[in-house]
Amino acid sequence: MPLRAPPTGGRWGVTALLATGMCVSPPALPALTDQEIAALCRDADGTAHCGKLIEHAVLDRHPGVASRVGGVLRINLARGREIDLADGGKASPGGLDYSLWDVLDAPGYAVVWAQEADASRYLLVDREDGHIYKLPGEPMLAPDRSYFACADFCARGCVNELSLWKVEPHGLRRSATYRPAERWVDAGVRWQNRDTLLLDVQVESDPAHERGGGPRRELEVKLNDSRWSADAP
Repeated sequence: MPLRAPPTGGRWGVTALLATGMCVSPPALPALTDQEIAALCRDADGTAHCGKLIEHAVLDRHPGVASRVGGVLRINLARGREIDLADGGKASPGGLDYSLWDVLDAPGYAVVWAQEADASRYLLVDREDGHIYKLPGEPMLAPDRSYFACADFCARGCVNELSLWKVEPHGLRRSATYRPAERWVDAGVRWQNRDTLLLDVQVESDPAHERGGGPRRELEVKLNDSRWSADAP
């Protein structure tokens, strides 16, 4: 799947502008807020710099979970193991630049922002076994920590779907996909409650113009909505 420029909805607002110019206990600390990210990246020199500024703040909040050694992000796993994600840099065609985005103590994942030029995706690193799940958009954890929701919509180069990932005892399983009847050119997603997603979407204003977009609006998507299709186990 091609990488894409981050959408402007939800938490992606800051990075989009820069690109263009299984426990049940609660997490120890909340994720960085939109306001904190905006403050960190206000004077950043592009998305890669923004990512490293965010990473520095996350490392401070979660000591011992990961570390930065030059161009390598080292994530500590269970039983004294570790996994390294090395920045590709300009000398590596298609090389990615990795930044720690968040740490989820429950259910035990590190969220990594992977960037290539002005395109991005996310990685979920299972801190128990080191397995890496590649997701096109920011994984949003449900209030009861049973699912991740991921929205991937843009004018070109996206899968243009909303997906649900079930948190299971031994990892994640993609469980359902939602494809709207209308064409969305951007969408941000968050959980309103354990059964409802709230989306901030922009529909295509003119199909003849791939980058065209109409006004934004919010809509609810229930987990029992008939437009969800179950993914194969």
